[in-house]
Amino acid sequence: MKFLFIQQNCIPWPVRVMCTRLGISANSYYAWRNRAESKRATANRELLGEMQRIHFDSSGTYGSPRVHAVLRRTAQFVGRSRVEALMRRARLRGLAALPRRVRTTDSRHSLPSFRPGYSVRRPILPSDTGRGQHHPVHEPQRQLLG
Repeated sequence: MKFLFIQQNCIPWPVRVMCTRLGISANSYYAWRNRAESKRATANRELLGEMQRIHFDSSGTYGSPRVHAVLRRTAQFVGRSRVEALMRRARLRGLAALPRRVRTTDSRHSLPSFRPGYSVRRPILPSDTGRGQHHPVHEPQRQLLG
C-alpha cells in the first residue's frame, strides 16, 4: 500500500522524501516498481474480467454463489472464497431477492362473497353419508353449518 501511495503521489513530492517519511527505503520502492506482475495477480485480473462480464450479463443480479456456479459450468474451477474476495475487492454485489407479497384471498372475482354459516358446496344428502344418518337440508343450494 505504501508503494502504491508513492507511485500515485510522485509528481507533487519527490520519491526519496516520501520514502523517508513512510519509513521505507527508496531501493525497495524502485524494486517493487520494476518487478513483473505475479502469475496469481495476472490470473486474478483475467478472472475478474470474466466475473465482471458474468455479473453484467445478469444485469447485476448475480452474487458470488451464482457467479461461481457459472464459472464452474464454463470449466473454470476456482474456489468460492476466491470469487467472493475478488468480487468484494471490485465492489460487485448481487441483488437480494425482494420479499414476496403473500396473498391468501382472491377477492377480485365475480362469485358471491362468503357469508358465515353457509357452505358453498352441494348439500349432503342421506345417501352420501353411507350410514343412513339424516342431515336436514333447509334450502336446495345451501346447507346450514353447525
